[in-house]
Amino acid sequence: MVSLSCLIPQPLLFHSDCQGQMYQVGYKINGTFLELYRSCYDKVNYITRYAEAYIYPSKNIINADRPKCTFTKDGIMSDRGHLIAADDFLTYDQKVATFKMVNVIPQFNSIQATGNWFKIEKFVRSLADQQNNLPRIYVQTGSYGVLTLSDTADRYLPS
Repeated sequence: MVSLSCLIPQPLLFHSDCQGQMYQVGYKINGTFLELYRSCYDKVNYITRYAEAYIYPSKNIINADRPKCTFTKDGIMSDRGHLIAADDFLTYDQKVATFKMVNVIPQFNSIQATGNWFKIEKFVRSLADQQNNLPRIYVQTGSYGVLTLSDTADRYLPS
């Protein structure tokens, strides 16, 4: 039986669209690298700009358990949100591979698990299910800046 374990994300030598370092996340099986997703990481600002992957119709998804992660509650209003969702992958090992820091951005708790981000993930999965002639669809997801709000002195602060 072949044992799978995700490799440490490997940097690509060149990727013209990434304003940082593009990393590949995947597995090496019998000497062949099988990519699950890519992440563009900005080393200057310490944030993942975007990630990209192919997702499959739900009829192809094995109902593998999602990895359980526990975090200490510290009162911070944000959480780490996956750019490429664990639930878009076929097996438990593939889902585990989404739990890499190159695949997360800070998100408010209110949008991450049940809010707008979750609704967008569900909508994109429904698009994959509607593509009768395509075995998979390409998804690129990311964030744009940090939300700021003005205070009573009209100064803009991170919210």
